[in-house]
Amino acid sequence: MTGEVDVVVVGGGSAGAVLANRLSWDGSRRVRRMIEGVHISRQIGRDAAFRGVVEMLPGPAVTDEPALRQAIAEQLDVDHHATSTVAMGRVGDGVVDALGRVYRTEGLMVVGASIMPLVPSAPTNLTTMMIAEHVARHAFAEPRDTRQGHSSRL
Repeated sequence: MTGEVDVVVVGGGSAGAVLANRLSWDGSRRVRRMIEGVHISRQIGRDAAFRGVVEMLPGPAVTDEPALRQAIAEQLDVDHHATSTVAMGRVGDGVVDALGRVYRTEGLMVVGASIMPLVPSAPTNLTTMMIAEHVARHAFAEPRDTRQGHSSRL
């Protein structure tokens, strides 16, 4: 299951609502790995080098597995570097082409992390800058003279 992005109308205004569903895809495996991470972190934290360091989340009182599962579900957060919401691909498989042009919508382009077909294993900021540079290079290039057998870049 993927997440959702909705427009919510409240009292005459509207705002975006994002449901990321971070734990819905293979959630049990992910939660088990997170619980294991808590146990490993606590083991490291018992080393003398960390004396005086206080566990903030989920908190030292949260010890049994059901409580850890609940704490993870309630406290899980990320830096919200959403990608792949307007994925690049071929017509029918994607929303935009390799230059960020939205299919079936003349004059509309999307440039950013949202056009990545998959979440990259590299930092999203660097990947997004490279996408923007590539698209800009093509979008702002001088059109070639088609009378001499050259096609326009866009």
